[in-house]
Amino acid sequence: MISTKVVNGLIIVTVSGEITAKEMLKAVSDYLASHGSLKALWDFSGAQKVEVTTNDLRNFAAELKTHFKDTRGRKVALAGSGNINIGLGRLFTVFAAFAGLPNEYKVFRKVEHAIKWLQG
Repeated sequence: MISTKVVNGLIIVTVSGEITAKEMLKAVSDYLASHGSLKALWDFSGAQKVEVTTNDLRNFAAELKTHFKDTRGRKVALAGSGNINIGLGRLFTVFAAFAGLPNEYKVFRKVEHAIKWLQG
């Protein structure tokens, strides 16, 4: 499940339970269409199962590029407590760079550290 809220200009996307690449892409598409924030936190600490392959991450990054109408770089923090979530987050940052996304991505183990980076 994915829930999204905006707090003080920061988009917080909370992932819990099981999640797929298709659900993540829909969440990104929805918040890009409705929020102009340049900062986002993806909190995967409550995710129990992330059903995403390496190929899904590559395609996800390429698909995201089509959603950016402007070239303003956003700061996006990916936070997760599990090694799998951390590894997938780091792999995504590589694919995002190769796709030429205008955003700065960083992966964190703790949500608190991610928020501090986003606020800096």
